[in-house]
Amino acid sequence: MGEFRGQINKAGRPANSTNTLTRNVKKLIADIVEHNLETLQEELDQMKPNEKARIIISLLEHVSPKLRSVETNDVTEHAFKPISINLS
Repeated sequence: MGEFRGQINKAGRPANSTNTLTRNVKKLIADIVEHNLETLQEELDQMKPNEKARIIISLLEHVSPKLRSVETNDVTEHAFKPISINLS
């Protein structure tokens, strides 16, 4: 492999700083959607429901954060106690 020629930033990117490329891509997508909002709505109205849902879901990926699944390994049967309610 070749030799690294440059400065190594050992501190890394500062905390809470945004990735410039990601910010630019999100702005570009927002501009495209904004300028084509009327035609986009007209075309969505002409689509079948399953196509419309697929398009909306794919657009939501660029607007909302993605959720991650969470696993817990320390859950035992004794950690949960049933609640009983007596209605008299």
